[in-house]
This record gives sequence, C-alpha cells and structure tokens, in this order.
Amino acid sequence: MRYATAGLLLAAMMIGGGCSAMHKNEKESHEKKLMPSDVPPKVMSAMDTRFQGAQYTSITREEEKGNTIYDFELTQGGRKYEADVKEDGTIVEIEKAIEQRDLPAPVADAINKKYPNATYKEVMEKSLVNGKQETPHEYEVVLTTSKGKEEEVTVSTDGKIVHE
Repeated sequence: MRYATAGLLLAAMMIGGGCSAMHKNEKESHEKKLMPSDVPPKVMSAMDTRFQGAQYTSITREEEKGNTIYDFELTQGGRKYEADVKEDGTIVEIEKAIEQRDLPAPVADAINKKYPNATYKEVMEKSLVNGKQETPHEYEVVLTTSKGKEEEVTVSTDGKIVHE
C-alpha cells in the first residue's frame, strides 16, 4: 500500500510539474494560435489586400511591448512570407524568402566570415512597412555550420550581426 501511495504521489507531481511547465511556456510566449475567422476584419482585410490569393499556414496573436500583434506565415505565388500586423490593420513588418545569391554583399560577407563553409537553409529579407513602402532592414538566415550545428543569424543591411 505504501508503495502504491508513493507511486501515485510521484505521478501526480510529474503531471503537475508538466502542466506547470506547459503553462509557463504558454505564458512566456504570450502567443495564441488562430484560425482566419478568429482574426479581426481590419487585420484580415489588410492581409488579403497585400497578399491576394495567399495560403495562410499559421496565424498567431502575440503581445509585444503592450501591443497586440498578429503574426502570419503564408505562401503566395510559391514564395514564403511572414507578416506582423497591428490590431488596427497596419502591417508593420514583412519577411519574404529570397535566394542566397540575392543577399547584399555586406550581409553575405559578414555571414561567410563568421560561418565559413556553412550551408544556407533559408534566407528571409525583413522589411519595415510604412504605408505601401517596404524597406529592407535586416536579413534572417538559417544555416548549418561546417560542424553540423543549425544556427539562425540576423544581420543588418550594412553587415552587422544583430542576433545569433
């Protein structure tokens, strides 16, 4: 009987700890997955206007610095995009997949210097949006190093590594 009670207690502690860890991760990310029907009409209208005919692969709602931001992952015309949209329908940032060869020279040079012989897996051009103007400000690159480790690196347009 004593072993059964100890086993039940251990199981309850493990389940409780797992639930606590899950809850902690949810709280830390402040992210909620959504269906398009869950997104405010202003936000969906902005996305449908900018990305006509797109297929949405993921939509989440996040709290960032006191603002509600809708984060979209999508494909349009065979190209991968990501977009951040404020609750009022303002698109603030767009990321689009580009080819490695399309990286600006300062960006490619910084990555090649820091990670020689790395294999590029994904390259995203990150643009700030102001009205209809999209201005690249960073590049996010996922690569595999020569040692086989996967890295995600963000580099500014002038070749400074911003985040690893």
